[in-house]
Formats: sequence, structure tokens, C-alpha cells
Amino acid sequence: MINNRVPTFMGEGSMFLDGTPGQRLGVYTAEPGTPDYDAMILLDMTAPKPDRASTAKDEEQQRTDS
Repeated sequence: MINNRVPTFMGEGSMFLDGTPGQRLGVYTAEPGTPDYDAMILLDMTAPKPDRASTAKDEEQQRTDS
């Protein structure tokens, strides 16, 4: 059951992307200083971080493929 008495400070949006039938990109935002913002920061801290060297290499490969 959702407790409707707890205020939420999050915004959301989504969009369809060309070339990805049936898929959407979802985006969530929160105002800094709110409990939702703090929760999103903690969630981000648990996500694996990409290796910077491989990320740069992938970006360069994408540029040369275009």
C-alpha cells in the first residue's frame, strides 16, 4: 500500500527513441536537498562505474563508424 501522506519531490519523463521499437527511455529527477534526491544519489553510488579508458575507446569507435 502506498502512503499518500509522504510528499514526493520527484519528476519523471519518458520518450520513444527512433530505431528501438517498443522501448522507451525513462528519466527521473529530484530537487537537491530533498529526501528523494538523497535516495537517488545513494542509488547512483551503488551502480557500477564504467572503465574510463574503455568508455573513451567506445566513443572513438562510434565516431569512426559514423
